[in-house]
Amino acid sequence: MSENVNILQLSAVLVLLTLFPFVSAAQDNVAADTAGYVPSWYAGALDYNLMIAASRDLPGEIDRLIRAGADVNSYNEDGSTPLIIAVDYNSPEAVRAILKHSPTLDDFTVNSETALLIAVKKNSTGIAETLIRAGATVNIADSRGATPLHYASLYGYDEMAAMLLYYSAQPDTKAGDGTAALHAAVCAGNVETADILINGGANMEIRDGDGNTPFLIAASFGDTVIMDILRSYGVDIYSKNSLNHNALALAIAFGHSESVRYLLGIGDRWNENSPSGNTPLQVAARYGRRDIAAILREANIHGTVKPSFNQASLSMYARFTRHNFYSGFGLSLREPYLNAGITAGFNAKLWETRLLVEQLPGSYYQYIDKSAIAFAGLFKDFTVAGLPGRQLVVSTTLLAGYTFGNKFKGTEISPERKLTAIPGITVKWVARHVALFAGTEWHNLGYCKTGSVWATAGLSYSFYFDSMPVKQKRIKWN
Repeated sequence: MSENVNILQLSAVLVLLTLFPFVSAAQDNVAADTAGYVPSWYAGALDYNLMIAASRDLPGEIDRLIRAGADVNSYNEDGSTPLIIAVDYNSPEAVRAILKHSPTLDDFTVNSETALLIAVKKNSTGIAETLIRAGATVNIADSRGATPLHYASLYGYDEMAAMLLYYSAQPDTKAGDGTAALHAAVCAGNVETADILINGGANMEIRDGDGNTPFLIAASFGDTVIMDILRSYGVDIYSKNSLNHNALALAIAFGHSESVRYLLGIGDRWNENSPSGNTPLQVAARYGRRDIAAILREANIHGTVKPSFNQASLSMYARFTRHNFYSGFGLSLREPYLNAGITAGFNAKLWETRLLVEQLPGSYYQYIDKSAIAFAGLFKDFTVAGLPGRQLVVSTTLLAGYTFGNKFKGTEISPERKLTAIPGITVKWVARHVALFAGTEWHNLGYCKTGSVWATAGLSYSFYFDSMPVKQKRIKWN
């Protein structure tokens, strides 16, 4: 009985051993998804299929295709090699399989990306380290001068940044715009990344293309956490950039009241004028920071506020009632600290309108009119809501309007020339240089049934002129 069992067991084993190659092959065929392969008799089929295998993380297929003659350094119309494709598709097994065949590691795509740069941008730390250990250049720069460490710092990839520094990435290398890795980390508000760079040897006083140190960049973005880290390492908090602005001036100009309080608390030399003669209060006035001006006065920061215009706006608009219509242009000058200014303009009728004039009580005459209005006055803006570069503003105006014109058509009678007050209110949507507005005015011209309430609508374009310019850090290579 036992002999029969042993014979049956041995037979089963032999059957399994016989079938195993076919089962294994079937399993390999299931695992290796070759859909999309082109027939081998097509020109370049092996290279094309190798790229497909690289994108699908098929190491067995990669080995087979390369042994069959596929070029491990072939590339497609984007300049992507099989290695770059494997990295782009986050295929670690494919990357290791390709590396066994000694590909070139620092090839660039048409978008100036290498395999390592792509791995860093995708935060694939394991793949990036594999590439570096295989010989990829850790400090390679793209066409804009940005290195892998630049991108890891900008995106806040802490583990990636630490790994790159471990493999001797240079933290003080500058991109084409003068940005070092620490500048990028501070600009993006990546606190942990900044600390990793500092502990990795980054120069904390390094300046970008505009002369900004990391501390100055942090001040312009209102980042008190990074400012405090840098201060704890002993950086110069009073340094100035190429426009002669220190950290306090930048915090004021960009409206960061908490940063202003922080800086006033850690320094006592802020009352000194800049080389251009501007005091902190003058900076607050120049950028309309009334709340910050109050903070400065509380901290005994002295100085005088000198009102000045920083914006000129040209507008085209119409004012109309049911029976009357004017169109024209205006010019406004705005003072930022008061958020107010002066305006003047001219309105005329593009076409004639019919007006009723009361000559005697109960007796009306109709005339055809084409008169004009010249006006000048004051306005005051109130910001209701806003985002960077966009604001919803309510504006009040008080104008003096002078009405004049030629004789009514077909008569010897001229319209009355008179000076009248024109109060009004307008709602404006401001998007950087362009504003759309609509509102209402009260203007009594003395004609019958035309009404005294006018509607206004139009658009304007603003020009900014600044004797105290500030620039907030912008990354130009991302």
